[in-house]
Amino acid sequence: MQSIGMTSMMDLFLQGRIAASDRAMKQAIERLSTGKRINRASDDPAGMIVATNFKTEIKEIEKSIEAAERHNHYLAAKEGSLSVIADMMIELQGITVQASNRGALGQGELEALQQQANGILDGIDFIAATARFNGELLLERLNAKDLGLRRLVASDDDDEGESHPRWFMDLQWGDLEAIQKAVDSASSGVNLTRAGIGAMIQRNESNIRLSMNQLESLSSEVSRIEDADYAEEISKLVRAQVLREVGMRSLMIHRESAGRALGLIGA
Repeated sequence: MQSIGMTSMMDLFLQGRIAASDRAMKQAIERLSTGKRINRASDDPAGMIVATNFKTEIKEIEKSIEAAERHNHYLAAKEGSLSVIADMMIELQGITVQASNRGALGQGELEALQQQANGILDGIDFIAATARFNGELLLERLNAKDLGLRRLVASDDDDEGESHPRWFMDLQWGDLEAIQKAVDSASSGVNLTRAGIGAMIQRNESNIRLSMNQLESLSSEVSRIEDADYAEEISKLVRAQVLREVGMRSLMIHRESAGRALGLIGA
């Protein structure tokens, strides 16, 4: 009876070893097929928690990068619109300098310069009123009036007693020195705004680079925790296959031996 009991225990032991080899093979095959070392919480509970926390942090960093990139697109669109106005301001500066020599210019020439100046002011107003990014006005407070270039300074009465407004940007009768100072000041203001936008873009780009480095580091950590080692899993698979084969052979030999022993006892 004791011999039969030992035989049964050995049979169970060998079956257990075969079952363990089957589980090891299954796990190795799963990791090789998914490329992941952790496919469920039971594979590595602590590692799963750490990897999940890292993934949450990665998502937050990705969102911050997206927000910074969107802001840079907005700033770039704004700076691009301002660059057009800045070019117009340079042209307007040249016109006011040309108009400052009134004595050498005829009435027709002054009127032509005035028309050019008015066209520039209209262009600035048009850009300020229409430049948008995702439906949002980019230059809401940067029209000719806000820049101090379009305002009334006086009213003149003609021979019939009718009042006519005199605009500040009057190259024929206005104060050219004040006009030049106003244009120079407006041009400096536009360029200063552009410089501020450029500085913000640079800061955003710097923050994006830092966030990208952090993202790469965290992604590497998640990969180190979760990803399967291909060579290691191949080795585990081969080892499990060999152990299973040995277990199967041992079980077969054991059962054959037990059968012969029982036959001898029965004889």
